[in-house]
Amino acid sequence: MKASENKPPRVVVFRKRMLPYSETFIAAQGNHLPSWQAVYAGATEERSGIRLLEGATTCILNKQVARWISPFVSWAFKRYGLIPAAWLKKLRGYQPELLHVHFGPDALYMGIPLSKALGIPLIVTFHGFDITIDAPDSRYQRERFKLFQHATKVIAVSDFIASKLIEHGCPEEKIVRHYIGIDLEKFTPFDGPISREDIVFVGRLTEKKGCRYLIEAAIHLAELGENHHLHIIGDGVLRESLQILAQPIANRVTFHGKQTPGFVREKVGKAAVFCAPSVTSRSGDSEGLGMMNLEAMALGTPVVSTFHTAIPEAVIHEKTGILVPEADSKALAIALRRCLNDRDFAEKLGKNGIAHVCQHFDIRKQCGGLEMIYDFVAKR
Repeated sequence: MKASENKPPRVVVFRKRMLPYSETFIAAQGNHLPSWQAVYAGATEERSGIRLLEGATTCILNKQVARWISPFVSWAFKRYGLIPAAWLKKLRGYQPELLHVHFGPDALYMGIPLSKALGIPLIVTFHGFDITIDAPDSRYQRERFKLFQHATKVIAVSDFIASKLIEHGCPEEKIVRHYIGIDLEKFTPFDGPISREDIVFVGRLTEKKGCRYLIEAAIHLAELGENHHLHIIGDGVLRESLQILAQPIANRVTFHGKQTPGFVREKVGKAAVFCAPSVTSRSGDSEGLGMMNLEAMALGTPVVSTFHTAIPEAVIHEKTGILVPEADSKALAIALRRCLNDRDFAEKLGKNGIAHVCQHFDIRKQCGGLEMIYDFVAKR
């Protein structure tokens, strides 16, 4: 199927749930394609982030079938790859040339049958947990080789993820490392002087995000006489336990829960330091790159993070931020205190961060590179 001369080539961008609020990068990438047009597809609509796709072309399975049967149809597709005729007909009507699926499990169980039904090549992007978690007894890990066989191209969001793909048997010739990038028109430093006082964390409250070590570091800072406020933005299964942990400095910690992109930009862009103390979880779950670090740097905010997986590819130690060992709350406290008290150093980190992101992570440049991958696969 080929695009007509008057219409741009189309790619179906697929995520099982379209679209979780924390996965803004999927919408940003599809919306910034220079010449291809994204058709966003999923098994179910995820209301928390669907507003990210306002004005975009969407084709969600559970919106194409009768409401009374949609839960069963969505489940059958996710579990067995069974595709309802009405939805498939709708997707075929867009005449897509490629299917681009985000995350390995979605590609294995839904991407493969969908690419076969549409008769188009499959590209899959691996982001982190989908290749770092070590669960040899899981169905996904046992059958992942089928995805490596079927996919035409496998995109790794970092060199670290590329190395893990090779380690787990993905043919090296299929792998391409491609940074997603961020929208530098949305993430620009605030004008005028800013009173930078606070520490800000943004992320899901799960083990790999390492928020407990940040709270412990904040307690260390309080013991040293520092009185900076810690803002924790995001929600998750660990929220209650983290609130208990933070009780000794409860008057200096605010748990904001899920917030809008505007709220996040305001807090991060005016913070004294952004902290992302990521760690490898007990299951092996790890970050792919750490998009919030990039967004903070684009806003001119100094970053304190960890020597974790691909984060050193984004945050250059002592140049655009400070990196410390994983799960080391005391080292984290020292790094935070340095950024909080050495304003000249913090300002240098902020300026270097802006330049680094502009050079290497501008989403418009990166989407141009993504289209080179699309063009190569489509022509093949």
